[in-house]
Amino acid sequence: KTLFITLSDGTNIYYNVAGKEEAMDPTAPTLIILHGGPGISDHTLYQPFWSKLHAIIQVVLIDMRGHGRSDGYDNPEKWTLEQWGKDVYDFCEQAQLEKPIIAGVSFGGWVVLSYATLYPNHPKALILCHTEAAVDIDVRKSAYMSKAVMFGNNPEEIG
Repeated sequence: KTLFITLSDGTNIYYNVAGKEEAMDPTAPTLIILHGGPGISDHTLYQPFWSKLHAIIQVVLIDMRGHGRSDGYDNPEKWTLEQWGKDVYDFCEQAQLEKPIIAGVSFGGWVVLSYATLYPNHPKALILCHTEAAVDIDVRKSAYMSKAVMFGNNPEEIG
């Protein structure tokens, strides 16, 4: 079954409830998972890991605006951390979810932080996985250079 929530601006956001084929239960404790990206196609990469928790909490995995089965590909000016943060709140409002736990992986963690900055009293808790507070290009380049050497490649060729 394909499940969507329509946000207040008319954008349809696709979601999946781990371990269930039906829509989410607004009265159940809920953990919402935000995928990495931008550019990661959808939430399916994260589904096997996070779904293991479905026996103790309702696990909802969503495709953020402009990703996967959700709307928004045609409106890239709305691909901002602020908009994605607002979308998380709007998703919860439309689904009547109160005090959800919001988890973000990598870039999804930045969206979690945007949401939490805009709506600090809304979440029950936040989970950030592999989320950098800032991207340091020199540190990242050095790491890729070291990895190139480790695999027997000339780091200057990838420079």
